[in-house]
Amino acid sequence: MPKAKEFFSHVSCILTGKLPEPNDSEEILADIDEIVSRLSHCRRIFNLVTDSDLIEAAIYEELALRSRYAYLMKRARAQGITGRTVLK
Repeated sequence: MPKAKEFFSHVSCILTGKLPEPNDSEEILADIDEIVSRLSHCRRIFNLVTDSDLIEAAIYEELALRSRYAYLMKRARAQGITGRTVLK
């Protein structure tokens, strides 16, 4: 049942346009790690595709992920969290 609750929470966030705010340091660090992983995947997709629409989608995806990363880093700094993930 937790998966269903998590799914509906994400749907609610999408419909309202509000992202959930991570609260504790472990959650913030986990979110940062996830974003870094997703960015890596996005870059691989960008390097593999040849269709202009897919290239554009990969670019927008990376921009969105970088914005989320910047937000999470700002929250981490505000809470005095130090970690291991640095975006290059």
